[in-house]
Amino acid sequence: MEKEVNWDRIRRFKWSDATPPSDWDQSLRPISQRGLALFALDGQGKLYWDGQLVETHARLRLTWLQMIIGGIVVAGTVAGGAGGAMHGWVAYKDWSCRIEWQAPDCPPRAVGMPGAF
Repeated sequence: MEKEVNWDRIRRFKWSDATPPSDWDQSLRPISQRGLALFALDGQGKLYWDGQLVETHARLRLTWLQMIIGGIVVAGTVAGGAGGAMHGWVAYKDWSCRIEWQAPDCPPRAVGMPGAF
């Protein structure tokens, strides 16, 4: 058996009689224990108070200068990664030719010169 709730009474006494802490903004008021009944969650976990959605996220907004700097950083990171990958590939090809894993694109070894191509 469900308990009958007097929502008008809860809304009337939603604020606490307690004095808020001195470091709070003056526009803030504490909620009473009865006022806590006005909080609700929907099926997706979104928070509501007295039927109104409570915004619980902060969006990151960048200025145009921050976006430009971020783009430069990303481009530099990608270029550095590509340069590192290219360096690794060239070093591998040189090493594989030196140990005579004769790949089709290895230059012919010079006769009489150890380690020379």
